[in-house]
Amino acid sequence: MNQTTVVFNHVEMHESAHFSPRYGCLAQGGLKAFARMKGEVVHCTSGHLWVTFEDDTEDHLIASGESLSVPNGGKMLVSGPGCFRISQGIDGMDLAAAS
Repeated sequence: MNQTTVVFNHVEMHESAHFSPRYGCLAQGGLKAFARMKGEVVHCTSGHLWVTFEDDTEDHLIASGESLSVPNGGKMLVSGPGCFRISQGIDGMDLAAAS
């Protein structure tokens, strides 16, 4: 008879990498929350988006072709109707793609 040993490794959640899609579309009233986005840029690729940042007293409305830099701690809410792309700068391209 063969014996099989199963080993389970436990990885704490805070050590895991957090991933959020860097593009998407939201219907009217749709809402998407993001964290750790400091220094990123939100681009509206169609429609318009309502964007709010943690500890910011203003809400921001951006239309197709407009973009907005993510300030402070990088926590934000994005609402539609519209499509978005998030990048690290350089004319809307991610730095990894540009190098």
